[in-house]
Amino acid sequence: IATRTYDGGATLAITAPIDALYSATDVVEAAWGWTVADLSGQPLQDRDATLQRIKDDIAEESDPALLRLAEAAALHGVSCVSDDDHVTLGLGRNSQSWPRDEMPVPDQVNWQQVEDMPVALITGTNGKSTTVRIAATIGAAAGHTVGFSTSDWVRVGDSNIATGDYSGPEGARLALRHPDVDMAVLETARGGLLRRGLPLPSVPACLITNIASDHLGEYGIHDVDALADTKFILSKAVRDTGTLVLNADDSRLRSRGEDFGGQVAWYGLSLTPDDIQDGVKAGLITDD
Repeated sequence: IATRTYDGGATLAITAPIDALYSATDVVEAAWGWTVADLSGQPLQDRDATLQRIKDDIAEESDPALLRLAEAAALHGVSCVSDDDHVTLGLGRNSQSWPRDEMPVPDQVNWQQVEDMPVALITGTNGKSTTVRIAATIGAAAGHTVGFSTSDWVRVGDSNIATGDYSGPEGARLALRHPDVDMAVLETARGGLLRRGLPLPSVPACLITNIASDHLGEYGIHDVDALADTKFILSKAVRDTGTLVLNADDSRLRSRGEDFGGQVAWYGLSLTPDDIQDGVKAGLITDD
């Protein structure tokens, strides 16, 4: 259970298995409603009926086969991406997908044929989509077929496969599952992070562009420091051997990056010669 209070309200979050996420939101909503009733001196309405409905929903949503497949994927070091309709093992060109009602048991999967691919997550207040496009262009110049999602579209190489705001998990899945893709760059907006979480739990690289006072007042985020904490959720996805890329010109990112336990690559116009030499020694900046 996690709670966060702020001026004018509070946020409640709980963890749940991947086959009980919808039911978990019902648990939170029921707890919220009963708390409001208790604080206002009102009787709890239909408590037993609500509890029974939630229990029935949990039983209906339960999917032990999906949990077993996800656990097996973790043991084999590959991603398992699922939604209401499909489950996918591996990513991009070396992935395999099945309808949820036709997914295999772990022993039926040829694990040597499913692999992950390089993935980068990008967030920030401004410049997310532009940075995604720049990174995708660099990837394409290096010979990769890049799948990337932004607030404008999802693209694979030079082709649009969806148009609209796809900076959340749906756009990420479209890019990650495409059979032509061998590298993905995903815009990860604040709303998707707070409502749906990280698109993948572990990736080689994450980048945060900047933190500014845009879009405050949504989802309980009312000040810039809280927004910085929200954007910095991306750092949790950086695997042990991965890199967190941060804007050294942003004071909030700089302070949080200095406390980050993993490898950080800094960029910015304010970097001093000493900063650059430290980066060269650490292998984060090339000496040319």
